[in-house]
Amino acid sequence: MKGIDVSKHQGPIDFNAVYNGGYRFVMVRMGYGHANKDPYADQYISQALKAGLAVGAYWFLYATNKKEAIQEADAFNNMLAPYRGKLTFPVAADYEYDSDDYVLKTTGGPLTIAKRTEIVKAFCDRMESYGWYVMVYANPDYIRNRFNWSRLKDYDLWLAQWGKKASYPYGIWQTGGGHVPGVIGKCDLDVSDRDYPDIIIRAGLNGFKKEEAPEDKKTHPPDRDYLICYINDGDMAGAVALLNALTPLADAELKHGQPDPEEKRCVIQVGGAKVQGADIKIDGKDRTEVLANIGDFVNKIRR
Repeated sequence: MKGIDVSKHQGPIDFNAVYNGGYRFVMVRMGYGHANKDPYADQYISQALKAGLAVGAYWFLYATNKKEAIQEADAFNNMLAPYRGKLTFPVAADYEYDSDDYVLKTTGGPLTIAKRTEIVKAFCDRMESYGWYVMVYANPDYIRNRFNWSRLKDYDLWLAQWGKKASYPYGIWQTGGGHVPGVIGKCDLDVSDRDYPDIIIRAGLNGFKKEEAPEDKKTHPPDRDYLICYINDGDMAGAVALLNALTPLADAELKHGQPDPEEKRCVIQVGGAKVQGADIKIDGKDRTEVLANIGDFVNKIRR
C-alpha cells in the first residue's frame, strides 16, 4: 500500500485528501535530538487517525553517544504516550547524514562505524523495552558503509532508496518524493506490503492489548507461572510482546539470558538456539513470523 512521511516542513496537511488520493499510511516525525518535539506532530497524528490512515512515527537522532541515544528514546516514548493503542505502524530510528554532521560539529570528530551502530541499537533497544514495534531508517550507503548492519538487521528496515528497485528486503520503502493530494508542495513517498496493523495488534505492541475471547469461550488463567527468556537482543520485541499478552492470564516475568537450572516455572524461550531449561520455544524465520506465532500460542492457552 502507498504511504507518505511528513514533518513540519510540509506545513498544514489535509489528511482526508491524502486518504482519498489512495494513500493508506503516514509516518510522522515526532521529534528530534534532545527532546525537541515537531510542532506539527500531534496535529498530524490526530488528523491522520481521524481520516482513517494507519500511523507510525519516527525520531531523528542527534545523539553523540549511547547515553544520549537512550535519553532521546526516553523523550520519544514520553511524547508517544498519548498514542498508545492508536499507532498501527512501527516507530522508527532515523540516523543519517545530518546526524553525522551534528556529531562532527559538536565533538570535533566523526563517529566510528561501531559507535554509530551502538547509538542506533541503544535507541532501538530502549524503545523495544517500552513495548513499541521498532524499525530502522537507512539508505544503502549507511547499510553498506556506515553501520555494522549485522547488529541492526533484526529490526525491520525502512529503506530510503529512491527509484524503482529496492536493493534490500524492507518493511517500508521510501521510493522518492512527489506531489500528494492534501499536501502543499512535495513530500516523501513510501510503500509497504506488510500488514503492520495486524502484526502489531496481534502481538500486543504499541500499547495494544490482545482482545479477550467472548465470555462464553473464556477459560480460567493457566494454572502455572511463566518465565520468558530471550538470548539475542533482536528477540526482545517478541519477548516483550509475549510478556504483555501473558500478564492478564498468568504471572509472567521477563529475563534476558538463560534460565537458572533450578527454575520451577514454565520457561518459554523466544528466538535463538534452544537453551537448556527451556520448556517451550517460540521462533520463526523472521520477526513478523515470530510475532504471529506468539499470538497463536497465547490464543491456544486461552482455550
